[in-house]
Amino acid sequence: MTAISNKKRLADYFHKYRVPPGGTRLLLVNTVFSSVPLGMIMVIQPLYLKALGYTSSSIGLLLGIASLSSMLFMVPGSLLSDYFGRKRVLMVSIVTYALYMAVFSVSSDVYLLALASILSGFSWGVYSAPFTALLAAKVGEERRSYMFSFNSFLFSLATILGNLSSGLVNVFEDVLLLSPITSYKVLFVAGALVEGLAIIPLLRLTEEKRSASKDTKIVKLKAWKVVKKFSFVNFLVGFGAGLFIPFLPLYLNMRYAASEALIGTVLAASDAVVAIAFLASPSLVERIGAVRTVVVTQGLSIIPFVMMPLPIDVNAFTLLYAVRTVLMNMASPIFTAYMMSVVDDQERASVSGITTMAWVGGNAISSFLGGYLIDINLDLPIYLCSVLYVLATSLCYFFFHKLDPKR
Repeated sequence: MTAISNKKRLADYFHKYRVPPGGTRLLLVNTVFSSVPLGMIMVIQPLYLKALGYTSSSIGLLLGIASLSSMLFMVPGSLLSDYFGRKRVLMVSIVTYALYMAVFSVSSDVYLLALASILSGFSWGVYSAPFTALLAAKVGEERRSYMFSFNSFLFSLATILGNLSSGLVNVFEDVLLLSPITSYKVLFVAGALVEGLAIIPLLRLTEEKRSASKDTKIVKLKAWKVVKKFSFVNFLVGFGAGLFIPFLPLYLNMRYAASEALIGTVLAASDAVVAIAFLASPSLVERIGAVRTVVVTQGLSIIPFVMMPLPIDVNAFTLLYAVRTVLMNMASPIFTAYMMSVVDDQERASVSGITTMAWVGGNAISSFLGGYLIDINLDLPIYLCSVLYVLATSLCYFFFHKLDPKR
C-alpha cells in the first residue's frame, strides 16, 4: 500500500507540471528558442571580440553598454507593453536581439558593435516584463509556481545547450578549415536564425484584452507600496550578486589557476543541477508557503557561500558553489510567481519591469566595485555579498510573511 501511495503522490506531483495547451505551451517554446542563443553568446562574444583584437577594457565597455541599456529600457519597456500590448513588445524584443547578432556577424567596427550592444540591452530590458505578465495570465494561481519553475527549468536546459554549441567553433576550424573569426561569425548567424524561430509561437499566441487604461503611469500603480518592498529586496540581492558572480571565472583562475575548460565545467555543472532544482521548489511552496520557501532556500544558500574561501581544493569549491547556486536560484521563480499573485493583472508587466530593474541596477553598480575589491582581497566580495544576502533574506520575511497564504 505504501509503494502504491508513493507512486500516486509522485504521479500527482508531476501531473502538476503538465503544460496546458494553448498560450502556456507557446510561451515555453518561445523560452527554449530565445535561450539557446543567449547561452551561446555568453561564451563566444568576449572570445570573438578578443579575436578581433579588442582589449579587455574595450570588451568590458561593450558588455557594460549592454547592461546599462538593459537597465534603462526595463521600466519604459514594461509600460509600453501595458500600453501597446505585451505580445507586440515581446516580438519587437526578439527581432531586436536577432538584429544584434546579425550586426556582430558582419562588422568589427567599434561604433557598430556599440550600437549592437545597445540593441542587445534593449531586447533583454523589454523582454522580461511582458513575458512574465503573459505567463502569469495564462496560468491559474494554483499552478502558477509550477509553470514558472518549469519555465526556469527549460531556460536552464536551453542555456546549457547554447553553452555547449559554442564548441562548434573548434569543429568549424578543424573540419571545415575556417578561420577563428569566420567560425564565430557563422555561430552569430546561426544564433540569429534560432532567435528568429522564437517569434513563431508568438504569432499564434492570443492576448486577452485588459481593462488597463492608456494613461497608465508608474505613479498610478495601485500596488506601489508593495512594489517598493519587492524592489528593495531585489536591489540588495542584485547588488550582492554583482560583487562576485560576474568575477567567478577570474576568481577561479587567480586562486586555482583554472583553465577555461575547467571554469566552463564548473558553471555548466551548477546550471544543470539548478535546472533540476527548479522542478522541486513548488513542492516546498505547497508545504510551507511561497515566502517561507524563498527565505529558507536563500538563507541556507549563504552557508556554503561563506565556506567557499576556506582552504579547500577546486573540487570541494565546485561542490560548495553548486549547492549555493541551487539553493539561491531555485527560489527565483517562486518569488516571481508570488509577486505576480499579489498585484493586479493590468499592472503585472509594469511591476515586473520595475522590480527587475531594481535587481539589474544593483547588479550593474556593484559589478564596477567587484573588480576593485578583488584587487584588495580575493575573498572580500564573497563576505560582503553574504552580508547583503542575509539582509535581503531577512527583509523578505519581514515584509511579506504575513501576506503568505497558509498552505
